[in-house]
Amino acid sequence: MDKRLNILYISKLRKSNACGVTTAVLQLFEYIYDFANVIWLDLGNDKFEVNKRITRVDIDNYLNQNIDIAVFEDPFNSVKFCKIARELKKRDIPYILFPHGCFHSIALKRKALKKSIAIKTVFKRYLNESVATQFLSTNEKDNSIVFNTPIVVPNGIHTNSNFSEKKTLRKLVFIGRKDVHNKGLDILLKAVLELKEPLIQKGIELSIYGPKESEKDEEYIDSFIKKMHLEKIVKNNGAVFGEEKEKVLIESDVFIQTSRHEGFPMSILEALTYGLPVIVTEGTNFSNIVNDHNAGVGVPTSKESVVNAIKIIMNCNDFVLKSKNAYSLGNGYSWDSICKKTVETYSELVRKYHGN
Repeated sequence: MDKRLNILYISKLRKSNACGVTTAVLQLFEYIYDFANVIWLDLGNDKFEVNKRITRVDIDNYLNQNIDIAVFEDPFNSVKFCKIARELKKRDIPYILFPHGCFHSIALKRKALKKSIAIKTVFKRYLNESVATQFLSTNEKDNSIVFNTPIVVPNGIHTNSNFSEKKTLRKLVFIGRKDVHNKGLDILLKAVLELKEPLIQKGIELSIYGPKESEKDEEYIDSFIKKMHLEKIVKNNGAVFGEEKEKVLIESDVFIQTSRHEGFPMSILEALTYGLPVIVTEGTNFSNIVNDHNAGVGVPTSKESVVNAIKIIMNCNDFVLKSKNAYSLGNGYSWDSICKKTVETYSELVRKYHGN
């Protein structure tokens, strides 16, 4: 396609620095205009500052725009998406579903009955008439429901020049939503408990940072630390953003995420760009990538596997190499390269849709 592609993004974002979908979409908007024209219809109540080259529209005038293809971000987020999809279909405009992990089999188990009914009734036509479902990794695709053509394009990340190689494990860090089940924080805490004595002996500390997901989740973390006498080696902290988050990453040595399921965690990408080797489970969709690049340790999603991963990192003799590899891997996901791939993939979908 020779002409510049016109993409309509449809979303209902919420203003939370801890919301991965919001972060991914807003960062994408900083770069994608170099490769395509972008129109944005956001149904949320929060207002966001974005690149001035982005054309912002509302529900009353979005169809006045020249649109080649549309993208629904987080497709379960609004019933209004169904009406918008019907209008796009009437005008022969193809659209993509971008679930950001919400079509994953594990995610669908949460409020399972409600989601099952919605998929079979209110959302049925909207979902089935999409031209493609965009996944962030092959693993996410293989474990999700797929509507029409599956495509795989990961999130990107800001490249980072603030790199100093890590030399050994002293500070282990998790940064993200403190959703105990989804993020596998119960797995992580039980693994640390099993390694309590060697961690104390080596002076290794785990710091957990993130916004409170719920009172129940926060109580689980705090009570586990207290009950198991882990106060010396586990610190439960609040959320960190901006310069404070950067300081935490610079002062840490290894990033750990033991999720049961994810799309493609931006927190892991960000940690890699600071040269932090990572310990990740298969549920993050990043374990094979990390192992292939020797940028940390990727393991199955279980306490026993996480215990072994921490042991490997504690005793490895190529820590500096893992740190350098982590930095290289993270910067390989620059937004420029991801946006270019995104537009190429969307352009091909448009060509096929119109039979070209």
